[in-house]
Amino acid sequence: MDVSGHEECPQLSNWGVVLPLNTLNPPIMDSGSFVSNNLNIKVSQPLVNGRADGVAFLNDFNLNKTHPYCTYPISDYIFKEVDGCRDIWNFSIPWDMASQCGWKLENQEGYKVYKGQVIIHNHEYLSNIFECRFIQSVLRIKIRFQMFVKVTIDTIVYSQPNIEAAITKQIVAVNFGEAALFQLTTVIRSPFRLADGVLVLTPPGKIDTFATTGTSESCGGDRCVQRWNQALHLSNGTCTLDGQYRMNFTKTCSDASNCPLSDTEKTAAVDFNLVSENFCAEISVEIGLYGSIKIYDDSNFQNARSSFIVGTRAYFLITINSDANANPYDDNTASIKFSDTILITVTIRVEGYNDIVRIFESGHVSSDDYGSGIQSIDRSEVNMVGFSFMFTLRLIEALNCTGKVKVTIGAEVQVNYLSGNSTKRAILVNENGSEKTSVSTTNELDTTESHGNNAVVIIGSLFFVLFALLL
Repeated sequence: MDVSGHEECPQLSNWGVVLPLNTLNPPIMDSGSFVSNNLNIKVSQPLVNGRADGVAFLNDFNLNKTHPYCTYPISDYIFKEVDGCRDIWNFSIPWDMASQCGWKLENQEGYKVYKGQVIIHNHEYLSNIFECRFIQSVLRIKIRFQMFVKVTIDTIVYSQPNIEAAITKQIVAVNFGEAALFQLTTVIRSPFRLADGVLVLTPPGKIDTFATTGTSESCGGDRCVQRWNQALHLSNGTCTLDGQYRMNFTKTCSDASNCPLSDTEKTAAVDFNLVSENFCAEISVEIGLYGSIKIYDDSNFQNARSSFIVGTRAYFLITINSDANANPYDDNTASIKFSDTILITVTIRVEGYNDIVRIFESGHVSSDDYGSGIQSIDRSEVNMVGFSFMFTLRLIEALNCTGKVKVTIGAEVQVNYLSGNSTKRAILVNENGSEKTSVSTTNELDTTESHGNNAVVIIGSLFFVLFALLL
């Protein structure tokens, strides 16, 4: 509701009103574009007194349950803002998602066409009958993907004699600082040939120096083919070869004593354009990991348990997966596959104390494991690794446990991929695997007496870090 008057709104776009027998202020589609593989659409409508916040659908609102990214306000890719006195919906949906939003496909000559619409639902309050009016607005959109392209290259042709030219090589250096190379090939009718090829024009500010790295020619019959190789030393910060170039030549004859060319006819030039990729740009693709850890009282990992008595052994099972895989991990369907999972480190500490007890380090039992008898347990599943140890009196004493205390058991795990050679970053996970960046659980260590012996109850506080190394 425009309770304050909003006198600053322009006269043609001030707040609308709801009239019982008139429908006003429909939405319009302001723009549509396709940038960086994102479908971008902007739809707006005036602010209206008594109009509730609208709902926007891309094509089919029946898809909002299976494809929520197609519907505002539940989509993460559609957001709403206010500009002046207008509501604006901004759609910016990755095309691999947007293409699933219920388009009608057509094939036109040379194009693949997606036809659809943006549907806006509005409710307006009718004060005279104390009801809300429902309005559905439809704004059409069509996206055409060109299927064919014709590519040509311009050549400069001179009469008497004619010259034809083409770029036959363009090589961007693999290593920064090295020269870029191109080769210009010219063809001229015999008995003429070209000499003194010199690069006289390059894009401003892009080339520090250039040099001819070699020429070759094959003259016979009615044609003389010559290849001019040039090395371009780029200026600092140059990331493309884009721009206009020119090479100047002198026309000569095979038989200089009988050459029909006058001095004014001997000069020739070839203008050409080079277009390259941005060879400074770099894309980084990161594959994340997540996992879970559980505690059991048996080596078969069947009986989950959260409390133990001093002198008994606890068994821990770590399961990991990649963000790129389905969950749970399936070696037959996984796109990111592991060769094995290896236990690296196991630590124990008590909350409130900075001291950490390490009973397993660098893939081996520590020099002093406090009699815990810790051991790694290999699994046939390549995405799992287990370990077990005993809560001994020495271990409890090393932790300075008195009364009830919170205990954290930490594990470092190395994951080896089936192929590749990159090192992954560390990832923190919790017991149910729902958090992929951090964990925090509350666990208590209770030192009491039972049957004359010191009894320790561990309510499993678990925390571990995954390190993944590509083989």
